[in-house]
Amino acid sequence: CYYIEENVNIKISLGSDVKIAGSFNNWTPVPATYNNTDKRFVFRAQLPAGRIEYKWVVDGEWKW
Repeated sequence: CYYIEENVNIKISLGSDVKIAGSFNNWTPVPATYNNTDKRFVFRAQLPAGRIEYKWVVDGEWKW
């Protein structure tokens, strides 16, 4: 798992179906948005302060 604090603006550039799940949403994968300009998937959220654990789900496979 990776750890982030407060606001998050994460970009990832691999896969065709990219979701993120973590302690902030009870590990329920939610879709990331594909940004055509940057050619990347982006997830933006207002998160509570403190330590957040998360993983990417890329094409159905849990990563990182």
